[in-house]
Amino acid sequence: MTPSKTYHFIGIGGAGMSPIAEILLLKGEPVSGSDLKETPITRFLESQGAKISYGHSKKAIVNTKQIVVSSAISQKNPEIKEAIAQNIPIMKRAEMLAQLMAPFPKRMAVAGTHGKTTTTGMLAAIFELANQSPTFLVGSECIHSGKRAQLGKSDTFITESDESDGSFLLLSPNSGVITNIEKEHMNYFKTKANLMDHFREFMTKIVGEGGHLVLNKDDLNTQQLLTPEISKNAIFFGFDETAELSATDLRHTPDGSIFQLNVKGKGCGEVHLKVHGAHNIYNALAAMALALKEDLPLGKIIEGIQSFQGTKRRLQKISTHQGIRVYDDYAHHPTEIQHTLLTVKLSFPGRVICVFQPHRYSRTQNLMKEFFAAFDSADKLIISDIYSAGEDPIEGVKPEKLVAEINKRNVSAEHVGSNEAILDHLIKTTEPGDIVVTMGAGDISQVAHGLAKHLETSH
Repeated sequence: MTPSKTYHFIGIGGAGMSPIAEILLLKGEPVSGSDLKETPITRFLESQGAKISYGHSKKAIVNTKQIVVSSAISQKNPEIKEAIAQNIPIMKRAEMLAQLMAPFPKRMAVAGTHGKTTTTGMLAAIFELANQSPTFLVGSECIHSGKRAQLGKSDTFITESDESDGSFLLLSPNSGVITNIEKEHMNYFKTKANLMDHFREFMTKIVGEGGHLVLNKDDLNTQQLLTPEISKNAIFFGFDETAELSATDLRHTPDGSIFQLNVKGKGCGEVHLKVHGAHNIYNALAAMALALKEDLPLGKIIEGIQSFQGTKRRLQKISTHQGIRVYDDYAHHPTEIQHTLLTVKLSFPGRVICVFQPHRYSRTQNLMKEFFAAFDSADKLIISDIYSAGEDPIEGVKPEKLVAEINKRNVSAEHVGSNEAILDHLIKTTEPGDIVVTMGAGDISQVAHGLAKHLETSH
């Protein structure tokens, strides 16, 4: 019997790729893939039936009916070349996601510069607890469920959407969230006007489908895109008390964030989040607003949001051994860094030590001045070598430049190059009461896990 032809994912272990591959596996479709190295994600996909090869070779393209790629994959990739030679269709990951999404009557997409993963995870938690059995895809594993994807039994599809390469416009959601809009991924968008045009088209598309939007009333860029038609089909959230869903009386504790929820100006009681920070209160308001718009009971919505424990690499607690708290975070944009470090400062007593790995030479160059002020809530900052993500170095873009400017702002900053050197430095210098936060979109989490292992095994 001839084996079925596979969907082949190039870079299958990526945050945007692996949940799509997982949904296909759950649907019983044959999946193959390749990646540079074995990771916990690729091992999990293999355990679910995916055939994965490591390194990129034309030999990986065997019995393949469809190639799925992210925009990060070069046309020079040998698997791409082989697919072209064999006349195998090549599809962007967002096109594959759109195909999976299309049959569902309720199609929800979460967009925005910051908070997409957390808001999507919160929505999944709410709909799950309300016994809605949604299909969902999240860009990081939800800690409360251990899932990043699920094939549900209902007519609801919830997904994170990716604007980094404009591909969120390939989706056809009929309800959507925009968490916020800020200058990011400018190597793709080039100008702020182009970035805003993409978000305007996303909003217009949903309204054109007869759908509804959930928008941040406190976000100036989002507000600039409003038209009478969009406003008529939107529900607003924020700290502004005129928003349909608003949060007041914010409190930050070592266990999470607490706020008073108001719906259309009426107090609806306290909400206790297991995640930290004002930015996560915004994410919670967005998720609750969409769930309310979908007619879920408010009691179930609050219960669901309170069950959410965060996603991996979003201020994820790694260790509390020997009186030293170790957290790991994906933040790599100045706004994310600023919010997360302020959250840590407000939530915990103790010295805040941030270990930051700049991600891409182009982002470091484009946002250099914004990075200077992003670390003001840290007491000590260690900056690693720049994680290239495949980019060539840019002259003058160096960690030492960041260190020199940040030291002028009352933050003790230093450049310690490799992950190994940083771990050794932390082992020698951290003390009980310290809060260590590793930050970046590269491989800096190795430092957090290495420090945790040292603290757990040494005496």
